[in-house]
Amino acid sequence: MDNPRILLTNDDGIDASGLLALKQGLTDVGTVTVVAPDRNMSGAGRALSLGRPRALSGDLSIDVHEGGDGFSFDVPYTRHDNGYAVNGTPCDCVVGGHSLGATPDIVVSGCNPGANTGRYTVSRSGTVSAAMEGALLGTPSLAVSMDTLDSRRDLTAEDFGRASRVTATLVERALEHGVFSAVDFLNVSIPHPDEPVEGVAVTRPDARYGLEAVEGGESSFRIRAAKPDEHADDFDPDATPTDRAALAQNFVAVSPFRLPTEPTRTEAVDTLARELSTEFGGTAAPDHTSDPLSE
Repeated sequence: MDNPRILLTNDDGIDASGLLALKQGLTDVGTVTVVAPDRNMSGAGRALSLGRPRALSGDLSIDVHEGGDGFSFDVPYTRHDNGYAVNGTPCDCVVGGHSLGATPDIVVSGCNPGANTGRYTVSRSGTVSAAMEGALLGTPSLAVSMDTLDSRRDLTAEDFGRASRVTATLVERALEHGVFSAVDFLNVSIPHPDEPVEGVAVTRPDARYGLEAVEGGESSFRIRAAKPDEHADDFDPDATPTDRAALAQNFVAVSPFRLPTEPTRTEAVDTLARELSTEFGGTAAPDHTSDPLSE
């Protein structure tokens, strides 16, 4: 695809070094429109401004406009040197970005400082959620992060230089090879900038839960997150390794996703529905045990 329209966002804010680095690299691939939060919104997941982030801030005076067959709410934005700065979440940015200019050909979210690996992280990451939101809107999407949480230093756009080059090449080649004809979005984790890249591996998210509660203060508890390489599986590039295992061996981890969720109908679920339907609805639910979704 020549000169694709690229919607670039993140969850770290419009001034983040990782975003600026991707903007520089992606400009060589297509036309980039930046629509990003005006502040750090890490961990926002798939929240919209109507929900969790503003509720936590205590600002509940959100105007909801009802009418027709739905409702709407306003998400403020301002013009910024880097693009559009949105007083909202990463998902707000993706939804709104589809109305700011031409409809994008691809959504890119990142580059996040800190790897988004593991099933439990992917499901709550603002970076990955923005890519998922793009996919739900029917737009091919890519989430990018870099393994830097252990360094905790001030990162510059130059630190994200290799990640920017990898991302630009991924966008160009993924569109060229028709990757998104069967894949909705990609989650990409890139090794620490001080480490070599051994290669690129197609991966799956580690299924183990990486959070635990440890001793905290008198009136608080502390939640500890595992590093990406803790308890990593042995790396086998021919057996679809986990994202953590690949990253621990300095491979770029590329996890392809289809949109959730796959419905699963079982005999136990059908039995439960029939019993509750009889008890609360006065009639038995139809028996779909022969349905193709049944096990």
